[in-house]
Amino acid sequence: MPTIFVLGLLSLPLSIAFNSNPATKIILLCLGIYSLISIITSLKIAIKEKKIAILPVMPLIFFIIHVAYGTGFLLNYLKLHLNTAKQFVINSVRLNKYIILANPLIVVGSEFFGKICFN
Repeated sequence: MPTIFVLGLLSLPLSIAFNSNPATKIILLCLGIYSLISIITSLKIAIKEKKIAILPVMPLIFFIIHVAYGTGFLLNYLKLHLNTAKQFVINSVRLNKYIILANPLIVVGSEFFGKICFN
């Protein structure tokens, strides 16, 4: 869920920039629900711990935790897939290098074979 939350935060400026009212409204509605749940949860924790002083800080802490978790997940996901794509390109280049190195051998081999058979 934190990953979807971060994607929603990242898509909000895009939806505003492209004047997409339905998308903007949906994202803002989700952020409003998130804020409401965060405040209610903070209130429950503050009452349970009997520390009302932590009430204003808890929603900010929840926000930071969710953004950090979601961002870390996205970055590692991209890193994994970009490294996989990079490794595929490297392996393809290596394969092409061996084919290029092998082609002259094949040509030389066939010329040598041709000279033996037809001379």
